[in-house]
Amino acid sequence: MVHLRHTRRPFADWHNACLFGVLDREEQFLSSHGLSRDIVRAAYASDSKSSFQCVAERLIRQKRQKPYYPDSRVRQKLYIWKLTGVPAILERRILSNFQLVRKWCAPRVLAAYFKAVWNGRVTDSRMKGLLPRGSSCRPCVLNCGYGIDEVEHYGRCRVYWAFASSPRPSGLGLPSTMRSAEAFLLVSDLHEEDIIRLALGIDALHCTVQSCRHSSEPLDGKVLLKLWAHKAASGTRAAPLLKR
Repeated sequence: MVHLRHTRRPFADWHNACLFGVLDREEQFLSSHGLSRDIVRAAYASDSKSSFQCVAERLIRQKRQKPYYPDSRVRQKLYIWKLTGVPAILERRILSNFQLVRKWCAPRVLAAYFKAVWNGRVTDSRMKGLLPRGSSCRPCVLNCGYGIDEVEHYGRCRVYWAFASSPRPSGLGLPSTMRSAEAFLLVSDLHEEDIIRLALGIDALHCTVQSCRHSSEPLDGKVLLKLWAHKAASGTRAAPLLKR
């Protein structure tokens, strides 16, 4: 809350659109419509079969009662990728993948996939309005020699796909011919297990990019991708999919 309401924030519009701002405005809206934290806690205490999150989601949906069209929202977010394929099919696959990844993987992997589709990662391209005047986006931090620091490039980056097409357990064991934005976003015609492997790859890619961005020394992107992918799969149903 201190972060949200601090009077000396240099980028007020950006801060107001951050997670803290969204949560604060949502809580105020729900409170004004008769749904407070105490009401959610009381409903959860009387419902022994549901988790707190399920109870909260149900009550919030009841208060909102505003139709939400996920297909249209996904179509809007996919625009920057210029994907090939029938839009309606692409959107349905994205929404289906959210449920599939949720069943196989840890929440962090689902969040990574969601962020990739939503272009929600911090990159120079996305945050170029905050770059110093006269400066330009840095090149790909994986040092592939092509492209700039943007999610659209990383989805096609040759360093990432060299890892993805390497045999397991060093990589994801996927065909090199699969390299495309469609495969990266899991909307190609893929087997279920390949979808999960690529979802793990998305999480590994994000962690690797952040590691390279904040390191003062050159890092081996392919090694980091392997380590982060196995970390993402550890302790989940997806772990065996990265074994030989």
